[in-house]
Amino acid sequence: VEGLQNDPTTNVARPNPAYGKHMQDAEMFTNAAYMALNIWDRFDVFCTLGATTGYLRGNSASFNLVGLFGTKTQYSKFNTANLVPNTALDRAVVELYTDTTFAWSVGARAA
Repeated sequence: VEGLQNDPTTNVARPNPAYGKHMQDAEMFTNAAYMALNIWDRFDVFCTLGATTGYLRGNSASFNLVGLFGTKTQYSKFNTANLVPNTALDRAVVELYTDTTFAWSVGARAA
């Protein structure tokens, strides 16, 4: 990626290697119930109970990992106080799985 060849030593705007990249697959499964209680046609109290699972898969370049990993300088030769790490990972597949066994939310509104 242009502009990422050298280790940056200052906090300046740099190109984002994740810009324009796309996810390959995304899935979300929800099993939930919604319950509402209406009081005098003025107040609603509601809640949801359920569980959700999710799955994301994409090229690692679609995840912005800039600043998390990497330096081209050997560890013994750089000053950690002045170095701002930077890298572009774009030849791997990243898979993220999420799972909840129980989720809930509550709310209220008045008219």
